[in-house]
Amino acid sequence: MSRKPWHTRLRKKLRAALYAVLGRIFSAGEAGGKIDPQDIRRILIVRINYRIGNVIFLTPFIKALGRLVPDASVDVIVGAACTKNLLRGLPNVGEVYDAPRELLKNPLKLRREIQQLNARGYDLIIDVSARSSSNAIVTALLKAPRKLGFLDDNRWAPLTHGVSRQGGSCHMALQPLTLLEAFTNHDGQYARFLDIGLSEAEQRDGRERLFGLLAAQGYPEKITPLIGIFRNARGDKIIADEVWQTILREMRDIRSGIDFVDVGVPGQAPLAGRVLTISEKDLRLLGGMLSQLDAFVCADTGPMHLASASGVPTIALFKTTRPAKYGTLGEKDLSLEIAALSERQIAAKIITHLGL
Repeated sequence: MSRKPWHTRLRKKLRAALYAVLGRIFSAGEAGGKIDPQDIRRILIVRINYRIGNVIFLTPFIKALGRLVPDASVDVIVGAACTKNLLRGLPNVGEVYDAPRELLKNPLKLRREIQQLNARGYDLIIDVSARSSSNAIVTALLKAPRKLGFLDDNRWAPLTHGVSRQGGSCHMALQPLTLLEAFTNHDGQYARFLDIGLSEAEQRDGRERLFGLLAAQGYPEKITPLIGIFRNARGDKIIADEVWQTILREMRDIRSGIDFVDVGVPGQAPLAGRVLTISEKDLRLLGGMLSQLDAFVCADTGPMHLASASGVPTIALFKTTRPAKYGTLGEKDLSLEIAALSERQIAAKIITHLGL
């Protein structure tokens, strides 16, 4: 696994030192009595993050919370505005707010936003992240009779109910489920996969949009296995275009008749050869489009989690990050560590997994 940049490591060390100081000044509280669902009508989940995958990681927790507290309305505050509609398909979700980086850098504007949230009268605030400074700041400023979060030696934002992370899953999408131990009716029986709750209408719209774009490229109807790919990724998670081209060629060599759809990003050059292309900024509409594919292959990226949460069999190719922590979770998905595999071996494993 590659070493993280020095500035990233320095930032983490400085943050840990700050947390240690704040942890001595403020009392984060101890794990108190259980939360009675009958007392809860309005919940705010705090997850101020700007990555697609980390927002989609909330879906198992939100769905489980809806099962435990079925009469409560759940609002969420995230980081990026473009991710807000990813959660709006879940039946118990009310409002989804965003906290752009500019808001967190502007104390007066942040104060006004906090006042507006406090006016909604939440019964419970849930901070689902153990180490996010943005989450901790917002959670500390919000007012509610109950605040739930993870206990940690360096935790400084006050809580009324705390849960230890020890013994919970290491996967980032499943860690928040541990917080549900704070409820009186917790039984641990929760769905452990990603799901943005696409409706039948959204899937139909996705199909119409997808095949409309493909028809313009000479693909008028779905007559062969149609597999989506996404080549972009952050840092050393990215897979070179020449490797992608070899993988696709090997897949076609093993199983003829496959068509590929490259989900593009602005400024990305197309792959050479017979590869279709699509692009869509609306993430929920993109999820509807992905749901119409036979499979989706990509590196460890947000679109990988979007595809899995949209119900398409997803194959995630891991170069440096850990599948145990970030891997795809669907029953038909596959997290494949590729560092020691040839392109032919990768292609063969994908074809075998999909049963093509």
